[in-house]
Amino acid sequence: MKKYLFLVFITPFLFATSPKLGVKTFRVYDKARNRLVTMEVWYPADPKARVITTTHTAWEAISEARNAELVDLDTKYPLIVMSHGNGGDRRSISWIVNSFIKNNYIVVSVDHFGDTFDYLSPDLFLRAWNRPLDMSFSIDYITQESSFKDNIDAEKIGFVGYSLGGMTGIWLSGGIASDFEKLLKRYQFFTRQFPDDIIESLEYEKSNMSYKDPRIKAFFLMAPSTWGFNYESLSDIDTHMFVVGAECDDLLPASTHARFLASCVKNAEYELIGKKAGHYVFLNCISDYGKTTMDQRYFTDPPTLNRKEVHRYISKIANRFFYKHLAR
Repeated sequence: MKKYLFLVFITPFLFATSPKLGVKTFRVYDKARNRLVTMEVWYPADPKARVITTTHTAWEAISEARNAELVDLDTKYPLIVMSHGNGGDRRSISWIVNSFIKNNYIVVSVDHFGDTFDYLSPDLFLRAWNRPLDMSFSIDYITQESSFKDNIDAEKIGFVGYSLGGMTGIWLSGGIASDFEKLLKRYQFFTRQFPDDIIESLEYEKSNMSYKDPRIKAFFLMAPSTWGFNYESLSDIDTHMFVVGAECDDLLPASTHARFLASCVKNAEYELIGKKAGHYVFLNCISDYGKTTMDQRYFTDPPTLNRKEVHRYISKIANRFFYKHLAR
């Protein structure tokens, strides 16, 4: 186990001329589940494309070329799919996207309906098994129906997840949440956080199913939740996995979540972010507008830590990991 040092890592396949950060939004209806799936797709865009810098959002501004043309229509790009944390959204960990685009990936980040910043419904987000289904549905759409279908290498798909998005990755990698019902009912008994009728009406047999998606070849999980999964289930996972924990994560302590997961999964790699990093260090940096609308816990870090430096370091780790297992 090692705490982070800010090392210099030169990514091995940068463009000679960096592309612009292209972006498109897809809103697709999954008829089978009566569920909306919204996807933000980032991709290497024509360097000459017109860029607009987003403002008036909770997160720091990002410069994007909306609906610009893909930089190379004859290339097959590796794909990264991303899953946000509880109450987040498809842009809440977008700090990592630019590094992927510079290294020739297409990135798809998904809103989990009912578990987002602007629409949080206990009746929906407690049915967390919809999350891996959202991701598999998105892969289906992007690779088979979208305007990117001819430019994605379906044999090279990776996953990035944060917090509950990390738990989504555990399901997709083959983990079985066999203890989900027991854990949720125990949690409700002590906290009374949710209406009892919702807790009793959940289809817990669905939590105990396999949601493994063999198309995903490598998983990069940040502060993942392992609630509901036991050692036996996790030890059956056999895929490439890199797990990142935070030294002072009070919500999902690394010892019982990130490090525990890495210790169960065969050949998993593990990194602990030090400098008293907390659970929310993996979120985007906040805008001035965001500081007036969001709880301080989401953007307040200890004075020992620079969030942007942490993001740069994790981006290097993630790109090195995916280059090893996807891109080369």
